[in-house]
Amino acid sequence: MTNLDLHCDFSFDEWSELSFEDKREVWNHYWDPYEPDKGKSTRQAIINAFCKAYPEIVSSALEIGYGYFGWYVGCIYVIIDGSIRVPMNFSDIMINKGIVINKVSEDTVHVKWRSVGGSDKKFKLNTRETFQPKGPADAAGPRR
Repeated sequence: MTNLDLHCDFSFDEWSELSFEDKREVWNHYWDPYEPDKGKSTRQAIINAFCKAYPEIVSSALEIGYGYFGWYVGCIYVIIDGSIRVPMNFSDIMINKGIVINKVSEDTVHVKWRSVGGSDKKFKLNTRETFQPKGPADAAGPRR
């Protein structure tokens, strides 16, 4: 595939068939935090597949989504309030697990991140590209 062929949206099955190098081309050179509609349906399909594969994480998570940490470094993020194992990656995309240190307000939590050097930051919930099903029965469909 040429790079231009990769600058489009994919179903999860199509995404899964791409090589790691092609996936890296997509997330490094097509997906863009300043143009969030580029690749949105692909990211949504990936999050849907993640939620379907890990219903126990979905039922424990405060929020699951795709976000950017640092300079264009994108990843799946999972914010939990408690203890549950979260994989390091899914379909070649890094997963950044955030553990709630404390609740700052109704919609803001203080989170310690596994990746990004273990930094801790305040995180406003439901303000990013989130696809958080309420439970395993809803894992097939995204929610904004």
